[in-house]
Amino acid sequence: MRKICLLFCLFVLSACSQDSKLFTQSSQFNEIMPAAGAATALDYDHMTFRDHLASQYVSLANKEHHENYDYKCAAHMNAKADLLKAGHMVGPDHPAQFNISDRYEADLIAAREELIYAIQNYSYPENRQALAIAQVKYDCWIDQAVDWPRDEDRITCDDSFYEALSEVNRIDPLFGEDLEFFI
Repeated sequence: MRKICLLFCLFVLSACSQDSKLFTQSSQFNEIMPAAGAATALDYDHMTFRDHLASQYVSLANKEHHENYDYKCAAHMNAKADLLKAGHMVGPDHPAQFNISDRYEADLIAAREELIYAIQNYSYPENRQALAIAQVKYDCWIDQAVDWPRDEDRITCDDSFYEALSEVNRIDPLFGEDLEFFI
């Protein structure tokens, strides 16, 4: 049983590492700190984007394990959290990695592009939490699309994903302009 669990964890880790290249450009996002006197309530004592992601993945893993009894999803989300805690960055899952019905695949691909765009272009310190929630809700959406493709009531993470993206501050802190947004 331990060998099977170990092989599963290795499989999950290898799948997760494929998208980490997307964040090489935005890896400095973790180091961005607000200007003196500009800390906000969302800054949570200077938590990094990686910290927020790890926290959100752990919360989702606990929910999947203890409430939904989806141990496979819980293991996948915990593996991502462990990578983050070890100092690695993880990207959002890609629909091509999963058996997604055609009904959801196009929406998931478009949403993933929006998420990556937001992470790369709106990486202000006050957006760390909202972007982390959006990424984790996106991965949750994929999991639900795989597990419950015919049950509309079960697919709820997509709404949470778009809600988190709507929380992202689109005002450039340097220029004070409201930049065009993709939603």
